[in-house]
Amino acid sequence: MLRHRWAGRTVAGLAAVALLIGCSSGGASRPPTATSAPTPTAAPTQSVTPTPFRLDFPDGWVVGQPTDLPALLDELETMDSDEARKLRELIEASATPTSALVAYHVGSSDEVVPDVGCTTLDRGGLPVKTVLDLGEEQNVEHLAQYPGIVGAPTSDRLTLPVGETVRVRWRWESPAGSERTSIGYLFVGGPIVVTCVFSAASDTVAGHEPGWEAILGTFELTAAAAASPAGSPSGRPHEAEDVESLLPNKIAGRWLDTWSVRGESVLDLWGYSAGEIADVREQLAALGVDVDDVAQGTAGRSDLADPPYFVHAFRIPAAARDLLGGRAIAAAGFTRDTDAWDLEDREIGGKEVAVGPLDLIHQTEHERGRPYLYGSTALDVSFIVITDDEAWAEEAIRALPD
Repeated sequence: MLRHRWAGRTVAGLAAVALLIGCSSGGASRPPTATSAPTPTAAPTQSVTPTPFRLDFPDGWVVGQPTDLPALLDELETMDSDEARKLRELIEASATPTSALVAYHVGSSDEVVPDVGCTTLDRGGLPVKTVLDLGEEQNVEHLAQYPGIVGAPTSDRLTLPVGETVRVRWRWESPAGSERTSIGYLFVGGPIVVTCVFSAASDTVAGHEPGWEAILGTFELTAAAAASPAGSPSGRPHEAEDVESLLPNKIAGRWLDTWSVRGESVLDLWGYSAGEIADVREQLAALGVDVDDVAQGTAGRSDLADPPYFVHAFRIPAAARDLLGGRAIAAAGFTRDTDAWDLEDREIGGKEVAVGPLDLIHQTEHERGRPYLYGSTALDVSFIVITDDEAWAEEAIRALPD
């Protein structure tokens, strides 16, 4: 598995998105020159489609020109101040966006015009859960360093029509001297990560927030973007995200690459030939099991310099476990079948776990350690943690669902 190209950079940095607008308007009472768009009273809504997504803005919003970040970096380079240096660091720490949009609510009666900036970033195959967790952690940390910030940023989650969304709030003093509040939203839309930052005078934000989230509720991918693949950065698929989402994506401070397979892809992973897969399908059908009910998710190192530890999640219907179980554990690196495992029952991470000896796993440069077996009865999922670091195992097991 390869280190993801975002390593060391903020996922869709909210601070950089804020600069797309803030450095254009500075909290002005009028927005910069708008692009060709309907006047505020021309229609009930205007649809904005900056590739690769679309938003519908209500009457009173107009589209503006985003700040050119490379030009802004050049300008900041010439400024000799701590604030300029910090702004430059925040921009350079953010992954480069693939598209950008700004819009201004000129129809608002506010003295300071509310605005929004949105950017996109290629998802790069990372699972949705990893993107959200990584984006929330990094952005809260980086926004705390934002020049002019008042207090500390806070974050929570909400569900928009597009799915689970990170929401981060922070207050800051604008160049004009007024206090503004920004709310940043980060979510995944198919193959892209989308970040939108809305800002307004702090004493008006509560009245605007429902409308802002209604705008985000109109989010829609373009047809071309919706058809783009969103595979794993290691080239692995995400066919069973219901199982994959149960896995931890960060252990011992290191991010993990997660992936999943379902149905015939699982059988292929477990070493069945094409002819055997056809036979197994028939055998499963005779047992009343659909092959697509069989799934595996795996979390492993995202950097080859990290130790070769893994967390596997298996969902195999009870009726099919005798048929498929042996091939599943062999594919996970086990050296022998279940009748000779010599397991020790222990309580680890608040769960009852069966621990096997080191010789139960093939020890290689790609996988190393002893197996820790845990089953969630409520979810009908079996987990296998493989590591030779008990602290790593405990953190992984504690992160698994009950």
